[in-house]
Amino acid sequence: MKRSFLILRRYLVILPIFAVMGILAPRPLLPGEFKRALYPRTFRFPHDHGNHPAFQTEWWYITGNLRSKKERRWGYQFTLFRQGLSPSRGKKKNPWRARSFYMLHAAISDIKNKRFYHIKDIGRAGPGICGVKTGGLDVWMKTAHLKQEEKAWVLNFRGSRFSFHLILTPGLPPILHGNHGLSQKGPRPGQATYYYSIPVLKTRGTLHTPEGIFQVTGTSWFDHEFGTNQLSSDQAGWDWFALHLSDHSHLMVYRIRKKNGTREPTSSATYIDKDGKDTHLTAEQFRLIPLKKGRHVVGGVSYPLIWKLVVPSLKLTCVLTPQMKSQVWPDDKRNIPYWEGAIDISGVKNGHSLTGEGYMELTGYGKSLRQD
Repeated sequence: MKRSFLILRRYLVILPIFAVMGILAPRPLLPGEFKRALYPRTFRFPHDHGNHPAFQTEWWYITGNLRSKKERRWGYQFTLFRQGLSPSRGKKKNPWRARSFYMLHAAISDIKNKRFYHIKDIGRAGPGICGVKTGGLDVWMKTAHLKQEEKAWVLNFRGSRFSFHLILTPGLPPILHGNHGLSQKGPRPGQATYYYSIPVLKTRGTLHTPEGIFQVTGTSWFDHEFGTNQLSSDQAGWDWFALHLSDHSHLMVYRIRKKNGTREPTSSATYIDKDGKDTHLTAEQFRLIPLKKGRHVVGGVSYPLIWKLVVPSLKLTCVLTPQMKSQVWPDDKRNIPYWEGAIDISGVKNGHSLTGEGYMELTGYGKSLRQD
């Protein structure tokens, strides 16, 4: 009991993105413990959009670039994290017995006015409070709900300062990252997640903001990961990018950073062509270079906001630039700060210029996500 309490308390201290790497050290699985991502698995959709309670950590994550009338631009983020407390309920199925707790992060970036609205919340599993269904996409937390309907997904969020109601229509099938969905985050067995994306969700709906109500359209990106894993003691954080390119291709890129400033060799990327064919890229097959001119300091933390991405096999070179600098989740004693926001893309591919939009996440700057 004490060990479980300490684990929970530590998660509450080092959030915001406890779900991505977990804390428990990989070791042989004992009866009644959480499963780990060790080998490639067979995915079944839409079943695997739902809950995987045998694994300790899981999250459903949507980001998007939207436009309202007169081409006014917006970014948005919606993330629901599940953290398992025990892998089984036991014989008594008490609906109030907390098997998991949940955390929500939601944000809107008002690009025109350079304003970043964000909210986070934590809750325990319970009837009508927080939960995730198995066998399909249906996740909720208090006034937030993401559900797969017959023809599209419906995303609703209502907060004190902003709200959104969005209809999301998948434009591509799920794309498995890494080794057929096994995404390695470090050298140890089980230091991995099962990870897939739907890179294109055609999006329409309504934003309610302090500036007014806006009808919007655009493109979103969906990520879903689950596993039981950790950051190594020598890892600090990661840089993650979801890119929509003007030639209708797409890229997911992540680079895990070690505390000594080097790149984790298991970092990787996935390229998706306009027809939905995906290609796995190892760390040696791309270069992600932070540019000195892009440094931005918030709360004493320096973030590298302008990046150069080079993928020789695609003959791609591009620069990734934030649509606005102030898209930072601040340090509020319980949460390690991180940068998450909408970006622009400009560059050259196969000798032709291209542009694009996407989202970027930068974690572990100022404070390592792994606090030993």
